[in-house]
Amino acid sequence: MTPARRALADTTPPGSRGTGGESGSPASFHAFLRPIRWRLALAAALGGLTQLCAIGLLATAAWLISRAAQMPPLLTLSVAIVAVRAFGIGRGVLRYAERLLAHDTVLAVLGRVRARVFEALASQSPEQQHALRRSDALVVLVRDVDELQYLPLRVYLPTASALVASVACVIVQWSIDSAAGVVLAAFVAASAALSWWAARAVPEADPQVGHAQAQVAAAVHDSMVGAADIAALGVAGRAVQQLASAQSSLERTARRSQWAANAGASATVVLQGAVIVLLAARLVPLMQAGRLAPVWLATALLLPLALAESLGGITTAAVQWRSLRAALLRVDAILGGSAAPPAQVVVEGIAGAGSGAEPSFTAPQHQRAGSDAHIELKFAAVEPAPAVALSDASARWPGADVDALSEVRLALPERGTLVVTGNSGSGKSTLVSVLARLLALRSGTYQVHGADATVMPDERFRGDIAAAEQEAYVFAASLAENIRLASPAGARADDEQVWSVLERVGLAEWARCLPRGTDTQLGAGGVWPSGGQRQRIAIARVLLREAGVWVLDEPTEYLDQAAAEKVMRAVRVAATDRLAALLLVTHQPEVVDIGPRSDDTWRPAPLVLTLRHGAVVAASVECESPGR
Repeated sequence: MTPARRALADTTPPGSRGTGGESGSPASFHAFLRPIRWRLALAAALGGLTQLCAIGLLATAAWLISRAAQMPPLLTLSVAIVAVRAFGIGRGVLRYAERLLAHDTVLAVLGRVRARVFEALASQSPEQQHALRRSDALVVLVRDVDELQYLPLRVYLPTASALVASVACVIVQWSIDSAAGVVLAAFVAASAALSWWAARAVPEADPQVGHAQAQVAAAVHDSMVGAADIAALGVAGRAVQQLASAQSSLERTARRSQWAANAGASATVVLQGAVIVLLAARLVPLMQAGRLAPVWLATALLLPLALAESLGGITTAAVQWRSLRAALLRVDAILGGSAAPPAQVVVEGIAGAGSGAEPSFTAPQHQRAGSDAHIELKFAAVEPAPAVALSDASARWPGADVDALSEVRLALPERGTLVVTGNSGSGKSTLVSVLARLLALRSGTYQVHGADATVMPDERFRGDIAAAEQEAYVFAASLAENIRLASPAGARADDEQVWSVLERVGLAEWARCLPRGTDTQLGAGGVWPSGGQRQRIAIARVLLREAGVWVLDEPTEYLDQAAAEKVMRAVRVAATDRLAALLLVTHQPEVVDIGPRSDDTWRPAPLVLTLRHGAVVAASVECESPGR
């Protein structure tokens, strides 16, 4: 482990341990620089010493050449000769040490920043994700984080080194002649002003570069993701044309931005020549009058040239600051993370949490077809608290004008089963997103095992609730790794556990037929599972987790009758064995074979809720338990 990584391991920015939990993410990129500020200060000092060696080399060489032209005794030149050698060697050694220390420190920070940005993106709510396309997230995670390394390397450190070099040169020039010192100081100030002008010359260039880069990334992302559809529709030429147009726009914008840097550098060179002429006009008469030794004339005239590297770094830093600032703001934004109600009909019941007592209900008007009545589902106050409870829960998708859920109240008892059904667009998937904490509530409360789920630490919440979404994502990894990612916190499922859940959901036979079994690559560059296989992979992940609540969104989607019954039977058995509460969302409640088991272990009969326009409009008990 390098020293920089040891330092980072020992010192973590405040609030950087975990996201969405008790401490949250750091508020800015600079929070990651504070623990290693002394290492950056040492790198700046080494950079300043490097500039001093360069200045000393040029000044000493000028004095040595001028003095040698006078043919003095060789002994009088020995110190200057040694100094030239020392400055030449020191410049190379110090430059290498400065680059090694600075890059090692900054790259170590960069890895930590990228990990935190990924955690922040992963923990975003749908409201935040709605404003950030996948391609934009990719730009922030890859390009913007990469560019942040240049903030200390090409802005902060070069500016500090240039300041040290400028002060040293002005002091030396002042010691030769005070007026020459004033001229050189004015040259430094004018160079700084030119750098500021170069950064402001094209005020819209760098923001446009960032926008153009995002457009290119979006075009590439869309073309890659939709490659099959593009080929099937025969519009590949149009997609290539759009990508080429985005790339051309990026190149034009980048050229406009680069113009400012080139203009600033050119102006600095012209100004440098003018300063040398002014110094010559001041110092040559002094030398002719005998008030300045001839050997110091060359030194004084070459000092502005010695500052060329340092002042050029300031111009580059000023121009780059604008583009880097845009990337910094985007990364900091990610790290900082920012109809009258229908009449109510009360359905009251008692849920013996884990006791085997099924809910009992009285359902008056709400059973009427097409009723707009709102069902308030209440369970009597019993201990322990329900596994999941919503009270007056309302939620709205980003950009929508109406609530997708409207004042929903429900309580899922421990070891209980709740089946939510309804037509397409009734709010079922929205309810799943709320329960999985993927969509924030606009109003109301959400509790898990009696605790407020909206403020619960992410690690604890994910340990309590396991959700399988309707469109499960398959990662470009092996089948086994696609299952193992759902392993309980701090554990990693072994091959036996992977095969066990595959057997339960009916994927074991398919896995055995794959070229490398569970080690076969899925997704891009591998085998693409069908919709039904993808859905069962999602259910297998839920079965693998040791959560107390399972939320399954359309678990039988893409499955035939036999496969659906097998999967639901496996879910029922596993939930009963693990004492888990079940919430099933489906538009086909008839295929949810979740009734009482035939053996002596009985699971409470499920409550079936019907959603319509985001509100509960019907509730019923699916079946009665044997012998009750």
